[in-house]
Amino acid sequence: MLELLQKSLRLCDVEHAGARQVLYSFRSGLIHKRIASFHYSQLRVHGCCDFSQLPKSTLQLCKYHYEKATQILEGLKEVGDLLVVQLERISLHEFLAELSTHNAQKIKQMQAALDICLQCHLVFNHVIDTNSGQVADDEFAGHLTLFESRLQNALKTLTKLTLTGKDPKQLSKLYKRMYMETLTGKHGLGAQQSSTACLKHLHMLLARLRAMCDTQLARD
Repeated sequence: MLELLQKSLRLCDVEHAGARQVLYSFRSGLIHKRIASFHYSQLRVHGCCDFSQLPKSTLQLCKYHYEKATQILEGLKEVGDLLVVQLERISLHEFLAELSTHNAQKIKQMQAALDICLQCHLVFNHVIDTNSGQVADDEFAGHLTLFESRLQNALKTLTKLTLTGKDPKQLSKLYKRMYMETLTGKHGLGAQQSSTACLKHLHMLLARLRAMCDTQLARD
């Protein structure tokens, strides 16, 4: 399977301008995503082992292809597929945090997951700009709900992790404030509120969370 994907990737002519360049670029982005997913599945086979025992080459390839997929799909503004890739990247860092034996390693992985969550502001911003914030795709709507749960999990986990060790920058207080922010202004998101309202809520929420991070960095 991996060889077929790599062969398909080589056949995508993204270097030369032409009528099919955008199509080839989009296809290459999806192939990078599938290759990354393949490597991720291979990592999970080793899921019972320690982080240090994971095959490093597989992990590096997994991250590389996810990053390439993100770069390509973001450039093409293919927001549906891009959100899926970002959710898988978040899942990868959650998985690595679970396997880590040291608190510092766990924090590093969950901070990476949080950073990817905050990057998704661009995804929601583009949907609002191009579709007036309307969500017509049920699959995308489902991914919004999943995204919100992963964002809350990252902040809740980071709050707990930073409380258990040295925290000279008082990050635990920041993460707690950010987590509490995700609980405000919801009024029953999900089943009780439209997908469009969920999208706009998440868009504004990420803007506030990013501002909170920027304020903390300015103080440090």
